Amino acid sequence: RVQAGLHCLPSLSVSCASMSDEVALAQGTPVWVPDPETTFEDGVFQSQASGKATVKLNNGKEVVIPIAEVSPKNPTNILGCEDMTGLLYLNEPGLLQNLSFRFEYDLVYTFVGSILIAINPFKGLGPVYAKSMMERYRNCIPSEIAPHAFAVTDQAYCGMIQNKDSQSIIISGESGAGKTETTKICMRYLADVGGTLGVGHIEEQIMQSNPILEAFGNAKTLRNDNSSRFGKFIQLQFDADGHVIGALIENYLLEKSRLVFQAKNERNYHIFYQLLAGSSPEEKTKMKLGAPDDYHYTNQSYCVDIPGVNDAKDFEEVVMAFRSVGVDQGELDSILSILGFILHCGNVTFNAGGEGEAQLRAEPPLQACAELLKLDYG
Repeated sequence: RVQAGLHCLPSLSVSCASMSDEVALAQGTPVWVPDPETTFEDGVFQSQASGKATVKLNNGKEVVIPIAEVSPKNPTNILGCEDMTGLLYLNEPGLLQNLSFRFEYDLVYTFVGSILIAINPFKGLGPVYAKSMMERYRNCIPSEIAPHAFAVTDQAYCGMIQNKDSQSIIISGESGAGKTETTKICMRYLADVGGTLGVGHIEEQIMQSNPILEAFGNAKTLRNDNSSRFGKFIQLQFDADGHVIGALIENYLLEKSRLVFQAKNERNYHIFYQLLAGSSPEEKTKMKLGAPDDYHYTNQSYCVDIPGVNDAKDFEEVVMAFRSVGVDQGELDSILSILGFILHCGNVTFNAGGEGEAQLRAEPPLQACAELLKLDYG
């Protein structure tokens, strides 16, 4: 049995040094120089003396900076390069210029050798992830096809089949970079290519794990409306013929403090708002549930809704996902009761007594906690 692993990691920083110390700069050479406001400004190299370079910027200003901070500019005729190892100058402003140029045309994927850079487009790209596009990347040669997450995933899958050895795909980036979505794209491709006849029951269960993971592990932050607040390792298992036979998902480093505190304009984990918005009237009565504004764990940040997000609809998807992965109604009721317990637990408060003892302010929240845990109160 062989397997493919998907690792979701926090930001990985890579710096590109200036190449001016390796390239002889002649007068009139187009260059980049650092700028505190725009990151980099382009201009024309004029001269150098005593380790300093004089550069006339295209905005009309003239600056004198250390020669080591000057980076030669790539010719415009090679902009839009699909693999940036083909750029004439591999410096930081050159890479950023190429990525920016491609991004303007919705080309969000770019290779740097075997590494794929993906830029979050913050919008749907329609046919880019269609079934027909998956077919194009089957058994592809990355150097002969447009950059895509499918290309990297197919390379890992083919390596696993041909070498009979486990493969890993590491997905890294800062908050909001698109790690969660990219993971789902890779999983969908592997489930499709590893399916026996299309997408079968096992593949469907694997894909249905995503709504559950996001509901219980993702939250709105200041930078990202669907930020994963945990790391995860997803192991897809295949038989000798390359068919999916199972999966293992491990999570770690969950931001537990978010349960009890959220910064202003952030939210607790999605599942609490989904439960309050999507549970039936009978469920709300049974668990004594109200609105997000009624609970300390969901009202302290003054942020309840996310524009464009339907928490009630998402709750339906989570319930369906639970059923798809084999959670029966009794187990689901227990999970929802625990969520309700957590909400009520946040409303349990105490007053300090005269001799330092704690005195319960109000009994209803604690009574609700006891009922949801099926404990006797009193």
